Amino acid sequence: ARIVAARVPGFGMKRCPGDTATQTVIYMDSSVPPFNDVRVRRAVSMAIDRKFIREKLWLGYGHPSPHVWTETMPYGLAMSDLPAKTQEYYQHNPSEARKLLAEAGYPNGLDTTFIYTLQWGEPFNSATEAVLSMLGEVGIRAKPNIVEYSRYVELVYQRTYPPGQMARGVALWSTPEYSYALQNFWTKGS
Repeated sequence: ARIVAARVPGFGMKRCPGDTATQTVIYMDSSVPPFNDVRVRRAVSMAIDRKFIREKLWLGYGHPSPHVWTETMPYGLAMSDLPAKTQEYYQHNPSEARKLLAEAGYPNGLDTTFIYTLQWGEPFNSATEAVLSMLGEVGIRAKPNIVEYSRYVELVYQRTYPPGQMARGVALWSTPEYSYALQNFWTKGS
């Protein structure tokens, strides 16, 4: 609706507060290479220009958050709640991302596969393309693997994607109890 409201004259939209936040996330198995090295995970984070995504693709809505959006969840952590050093890893810093990759043993970057689905439409799809480009700029060559939604659920939510790959997804959070229930649902293959 936000995209339509911005592009179609006369289309009206009213923003209402809610109790659910939608987060876009990148999944990585941190128990296997290359993502078992915290420097690689930090490089992924620093490669992403969250400000660009928010301003250009999300039309100014939302904000970067370490976990649950504080605008809809009063118990969620705000970025400012994190230690200053941790906040640095959420800042777009391609040169530091390349440095971290080199320190982790990937001076020429690394190759991986990036699984996602077109299920959620725009602007999620444009944001995914932007993330792939941003990763590539620091040397993380993530080959896109677009899959049909049922295959995506099998691979991502049931954690069956091959080691060393990444996946992009959407997480809905309403309460800690709800997110716990979803986590159990997704990870037990129900």
